[in-house]
Amino acid sequence: MDLPRPHTSYEGVPADTPLRAPDHTYNENDRFSTPPPNFRYVTLAEARSWDCNFCGGCCTSTRSDAEPLHMYTFGRLPKHQWKKFNGGEALIIPLTRTGKPRAWREEDAKGDGPAFVCRALGLQDDGTTRCQLFGSPRHSACGEFPIFSDVIDDEVEKQDWHSIPHTTYQRACTWVDIMICPEWSPLLRWRDKSNRLPTKMSAEQWSFASYMFNVAWRLKSEIDVQQWELDELKAMAARLP
Repeated sequence: MDLPRPHTSYEGVPADTPLRAPDHTYNENDRFSTPPPNFRYVTLAEARSWDCNFCGGCCTSTRSDAEPLHMYTFGRLPKHQWKKFNGGEALIIPLTRTGKPRAWREEDAKGDGPAFVCRALGLQDDGTTRCQLFGSPRHSACGEFPIFSDVIDDEVEKQDWHSIPHTTYQRACTWVDIMICPEWSPLLRWRDKSNRLPTKMSAEQWSFASYMFNVAWRLKSEIDVQQWELDELKAMAARLP
């Protein structure tokens, strides 16, 4: 089986896309640590209006920017390997840590699962990818990643959370480095034309932005956030210009 090659630069990838994800620099233990400067702040409707650029980074570990490769995994991979979507043949193939196909193991169904490649992922001449099963029955996650699930609806629209998508290792993804903001968020008022935060903000504005980013980052990382923190931030937002 030919595996999709790692992506290279191609038209559509922003020139200022950083090479590495902010996980390695952002201090989640300091609630007033400055947010990564390249983050964009958008509404859910704005984010969903963008088009996928077909980088393929979400469909295989070999096209993500995860280092080492096993850091970007499929999650729990059942023994059936989603054969029902691929004519009875295994659809999701586990990979070794060097990116070579291997047989399914019992531990793949536990924990974080293996690095992987999807057999339905096809390469185009321009370096982008296309799903060979598009329009056919697929795993539900395929159409939901990274911001089209009911979970995101619930977080942003019902619970009024700020949400950071799980695009840490998809550096060429349309939705990398964004924070989705509920309509009440002052970050939407403060952002510039590029949807980033301007450097010239008041200390109080930066305190709010930093604390809000920290809360969203912890929620993304499935770290417990106290309800009083969310209530405090919303009250703070009401006092800010």
